[in-house]
Amino acid sequence: MAYITWRSQLLRWQWYPATHLEPQTAATFDVLNHLHVLTLQGKVTTYEQGRGNDSHETVAETKSGELAVECIACPKPGVNLPDDWEVVDRKLFFKYFLYLAEDCCFRLKHRLVSSEAKDPGLSTGSSFFMSTCTGLAALDHANTKYSWGYATTGVGLLVCARHEFVMPNSVVDLQKGERTYIDMQTWITPFGSLLRYVDPQLTVVQSYDISMSVRMKFMPVLVKENFPLKKLMDGEGIERGWAHMGPVATSTRDMGPGNRHEVLDDHFMHWNWRKLTGLGILLRKCMCEAVAQAEIHRFVQVTK
Repeated sequence: MAYITWRSQLLRWQWYPATHLEPQTAATFDVLNHLHVLTLQGKVTTYEQGRGNDSHETVAETKSGELAVECIACPKPGVNLPDDWEVVDRKLFFKYFLYLAEDCCFRLKHRLVSSEAKDPGLSTGSSFFMSTCTGLAALDHANTKYSWGYATTGVGLLVCARHEFVMPNSVVDLQKGERTYIDMQTWITPFGSLLRYVDPQLTVVQSYDISMSVRMKFMPVLVKENFPLKKLMDGEGIERGWAHMGPVATSTRDMGPGNRHEVLDDHFMHWNWRKLTGLGILLRKCMCEAVAQAEIHRFVQVTK
């Protein structure tokens, strides 16, 4: 029987040995191919190593929500706003508001399968889902009406209302449904976490259909008819994200809690990445449509 060297055995498994004699370390062909692409496209070298090319911080130092793909069009002072944005005409100041929309999806249920201890998430809290333990709450509500045998009855999240990006650390599991006051208060935590990444100079406007419809009933008629922010954003944008996530409901329903969070985070990341790469085309399309509609609805004069 022919002797097969360690080097040959590793190469057969598509592992490239670091040395030809008694190798102790190897790199997969996939990693080498990835490095090859980075070298050709980005002109980087192997010396530019680290977490996201940051050689001073380790993976363990990754902050909450730091791995999420963020919206580049939302206002960020010092990044994409003019120096005099704070003194702009009041009629145009709405352009520099950060609009957030809040909603839930009850197709994304999760059965009482496994536990956080047996199936922990590898990066829960680093991108979209909040890093919170809801095991006890899940058990408390597992046998209530419409949620028999479910650890969570749905998912709630925040998106930037104008561009439909899922916001970092804004996704939470619900135990008793959207209308339950206690469940909806879980959004205080992600909203507070999210504000850590928002410049305090910005005005944040949050919309939530159920809350808005209730509050509008108690507003004076004059305020209802002259609400200054109406028609300035697409309030239904968040629904398009649920249409994208709905098809994964069946496959994630019986996963362990950690695996489920990882899969949903991955789909949210993909949604944001597609939005990011197509943002230029989308904004141009919206601008052209707005100009055309403005011309149609432009007031000229009162006819006799």
